[in-house]
Amino acid sequence: MLQSFTQEHSSESFTDMCMNEIAEHRGLLKGKARNMAPHLLRENWIMSYKELNGLNTAAKGISMRHPVAQPLRGYFENLPDGHYDLAEQWMLDFYPELMQAGQNWSKEMIERHGPLK
Repeated sequence: MLQSFTQEHSSESFTDMCMNEIAEHRGLLKGKARNMAPHLLRENWIMSYKELNGLNTAAKGISMRHPVAQPLRGYFENLPDGHYDLAEQWMLDFYPELMQAGQNWSKEMIERHGPLK
């Protein structure tokens, strides 16, 4: 996603956009995500995702916290250095699924608890 975005914008503007979105909507975060957000913002984790090592670190953390995400563990370790195109294609293939899961979860929460106030 970053490669596609940075054709017209810098990686810094992409990071700033992400950080602003997280900061602006922090109240929507729950549990571990809410506790992690200050660290993510303060330590600028998003910028570390420019490198495969940063993606690998994030993937390991996610896979340890969320059992359903265990396939992420080691995915980026197996990519040859400099092959961001493979990681980007994986993300572009995976992202619609992720968005659909998020929308389904949001719909379920609204049906169960009503809209956010």
